[in-house]
Amino acid sequence: MRFVWVCLVMVSSTGCYSWHVASALPREIIEQREPTLVRVTSPDGSVTLRDPRMVGDSITGTLPGPRRMVTAVPVDQVRTIEVGQLDANKTVPVLIGIPFLVLALPGILYLACCADGAP
Repeated sequence: MRFVWVCLVMVSSTGCYSWHVASALPREIIEQREPTLVRVTSPDGSVTLRDPRMVGDSITGTLPGPRRMVTAVPVDQVRTIEVGQLDANKTVPVLIGIPFLVLALPGILYLACCADGAP
């Protein structure tokens, strides 16, 4: 059962978001919009930050996942910044589908494997 919760948290924290490239300066995006999730692209690659904040001349935030490691990206190295927004069209099927699978799958497996008329 713990595995189901881990999967649900992972999907809901990443798969249910839509990413939108922001055209404003990184400092304006972080301080004015106060997003909960951003994806920052720099010459070294991209990183997703949860609860981003401006600290000095860097965008800091925690990496998604169980360890919650804090990382920072200097603003002068930011090529693009994307803001993650929760997408209801992706979230609702997950919230309905996972419980359905958890509850219905044992019944479906029983019918497929064991329902041969024997008690």
